[in-house]
Amino acid sequence: MLAPRVGPSRILSRAAIVHRSLRFLGPVTEQAAVEFVESLKLSARSRTVDVATGDAWWASRVGARWGCAIEETQSPSAWLAGQHAWLGGIHPYDCVLDLGAPFPDATVYDHLTAAREVLRPGGQLLLGTGYWRLPPAPSYLRRSGFAPGSMTGLGATFALAAECGLRIRHWSASPIDAWEAYETAFRDRMLDWADTHPAHPDSESARERALHRWQAWSTEGRYVLGFALILAQAE
Repeated sequence: MLAPRVGPSRILSRAAIVHRSLRFLGPVTEQAAVEFVESLKLSARSRTVDVATGDAWWASRVGARWGCAIEETQSPSAWLAGQHAWLGGIHPYDCVLDLGAPFPDATVYDHLTAAREVLRPGGQLLLGTGYWRLPPAPSYLRRSGFAPGSMTGLGATFALAAECGLRIRHWSASPIDAWEAYETAFRDRMLDWADTHPAHPDSESARERALHRWQAWSTEGRYVLGFALILAQAE
């Protein structure tokens, strides 16, 4: 999920619990997800890695559709830091699944460069990333917790991909109703967790986090935030 840099880490862990009850870690429709899985060109011998986003749907569906084993990174931070010694060599992968960009304290460019570093020529990147539909106001950045440079416009994201040696094969932007459903579900699940754990020391903070996020999204985020699935090929 494109995760804002907001609140203490223990509250973000509550967000992780919320996400485990959602099918996708972002505003993605199942129709679009299935379409992108079908758009991959893999085989049972394709070496595929899933960046550790916790979104099990993608790895499960890609593995079942194409018959390939799905490896998982040790951690998102190690992945973006280029710590690939344990990955088994240079350019070892046929496919990278990265459906939660940008991670906290990272940029979309970080994700693109990390993927290109380990993809063989012709290898595929399936990226799910946030982007700015319109330039965000400073007030929204303060309220949402997004770092100013963490995302770009969609056209700039495509340009960054090209700079990294990745050719866009297919892309799809999520509709606003997918955003509405995702943000509503996130809010409701976070509030439900707070209601069912009233004695937990994070309960009230989780409630505040859920309402703050919803307010920021419903008043400003819905007009400027975008999310896209992008299938790119390493040149």
